[in-house]
Amino acid sequence: MFIEIEGTYYELVGTSEAGIRIARTGAQKNTIYAQPGISMDEIKAYIRQFAKEQVADPTEDEERLSFFTLELFDKKYNVRLLPDSYQKPFIKKELILAGANLFRRRERSKIEEDIRSQLFQQTILDLVGSWEEELGILVDQVSFRKLSRSHYTMQQDLKQLTFSKHNAVLSRRLNEYIVAMAMTDLVDPTLQTSTFWNSHFPDRRQLEKYLNYGS
Repeated sequence: MFIEIEGTYYELVGTSEAGIRIARTGAQKNTIYAQPGISMDEIKAYIRQFAKEQVADPTEDEERLSFFTLELFDKKYNVRLLPDSYQKPFIKKELILAGANLFRRRERSKIEEDIRSQLFQQTILDLVGSWEEELGILVDQVSFRKLSRSHYTMQQDLKQLTFSKHNAVLSRRLNEYIVAMAMTDLVDPTLQTSTFWNSHFPDRRQLEKYLNYGS
């Protein structure tokens, strides 16, 4: 099967191998290998975002570029594994980049879980850091667990916070709200009814409704 994207034709070949890869065997020959379950939109996004960025190496018959999608913070991101790199995962606009060397010989599901976990935890730690500056406090320990009945727990006397790993499926805005609640609970819960709180979360009613009822 051949597909045409922005004036260039690609031969699309099904494969059992995870992700998407492109093989160049000549100036006019481009072959895309993809699993049958990957949508045409994902394949086209791969070609538009990555294929044109690559400089063909005449000494190599094939250039392998792993590409898949991952859900995080109630959004779907395209993921690109950078070849020969140990770069920790990071988000750039609507794209997640990560070094392929960190995930060699691992199943795709485990790669997705690891990337999602790293990005989620780093985002929460960054938010905690911002609120530490805002409130003038230091949290001694931040940990992550699968909490079934709450979005976070705390030990106020020890200044320790635990956030639920399930929060990764919530939007970033909801996670900002959850971190803010946890941080103000450590200092002064009455801040959550003040002008200070409303200035940070003018959408607090919608956020609370979603956290309480899921919609």
